[in-house]
Amino acid sequence: MQIASQAFIEQMIAPVSQVKVKLQLLDNNDNVIEEITPRLIEGSISVDKDRDIRRTATLTIENSDNLFTWGEDKLIWLDKRFKLFVGFGAEYIPQGVFVVTNPEALSRPAERIVTIQGNDKAYLLAGSPIGKFVNETTIKKGVNIGTAIKQLAEGISKFLFDDCDVTVPYDLTYSAGEARWKAMKELADLAVYTLYFDTDGYLRFRPQRDLEKTPPCWTYKPEDYTLYAGSNKRLDDSELCNHILVIGGSSQTATVTAEAKDDDPDSPTSIQRIGSRLYIHGPDPLITTKKLAQARANYELQKRLAIAERVDLELVPNYLHEAEDVIELIDPNNEINDRYELVRFTIPLRAQKTQAEAVRIRRYST
Repeated sequence: MQIASQAFIEQMIAPVSQVKVKLQLLDNNDNVIEEITPRLIEGSISVDKDRDIRRTATLTIENSDNLFTWGEDKLIWLDKRFKLFVGFGAEYIPQGVFVVTNPEALSRPAERIVTIQGNDKAYLLAGSPIGKFVNETTIKKGVNIGTAIKQLAEGISKFLFDDCDVTVPYDLTYSAGEARWKAMKELADLAVYTLYFDTDGYLRFRPQRDLEKTPPCWTYKPEDYTLYAGSNKRLDDSELCNHILVIGGSSQTATVTAEAKDDDPDSPTSIQRIGSRLYIHGPDPLITTKKLAQARANYELQKRLAIAERVDLELVPNYLHEAEDVIELIDPNNEINDRYELVRFTIPLRAQKTQAEAVRIRRYST
């Protein structure tokens, strides 16, 4: 969750408050070209931890002075970026740095508007169409994974990396045409780290959080007027698995396997109660030891037991949230009283509700 003053929070949760939007236009090195308070007609941001491009944005702006009309010599062009902020009073909180895509300019006798779409900077590495390997590229065995990811992050200059002592297990070769972001995410997964661009446009590389030990950053409940407007609780068992088999190794290494099971008879998702639901991960050439295979099996079991309960939320916009935030939900009317991971949500830039999805954190398995 982002940090803001108590004054900002009080205005954000007040029954009547007017959010302000600020736009910084940036060059392709993230230098500020111009700062504007746009005449925003509508706009929204979508955040999803499971997408390669975690944050996307769409803005529709009144354009009677042609300031936002796109063109190769204009403020809006494909080599530009924009940074969005929302604020109350004099305080603004960043909502992401976005690469300009698909701008449109509409002109009618009584209407001139521009629509700008943006993707966070993972777009520059995702391979559709930018960010492909031009030549065959090899990351050598023994290279630190954080260092390897920086080597692959072509065109990125802003990094916030936590320390990591995991190294590449053997030479990894990527073919021309493969997406750089896919390779970078595979390396991050190997180290059990999370890789994403934050709201200030930095590439973040940090250990995956132990959500069971992470305290909630916000509590939502109906009666205290926080920001809660309602919920829909659902059991999604489409990916629920209680038996994990991991297969690692390749032609260069011996095959390794590991298993993890929910076989506690007291667990409501145990094999004894609901039968064996098998998920097979692999063959995965990045998993080269029994220890790595078992760690991945344990991780997959926790993840696939945790997604069984989802809650769709309707909230008044909370501009401080980030994907992976841990929140507490208390709604006796829907028998909800637990901690959840916020996995996706929208950020409307005009007065309307936020739609969000959260996943229950409490594990059934022991």
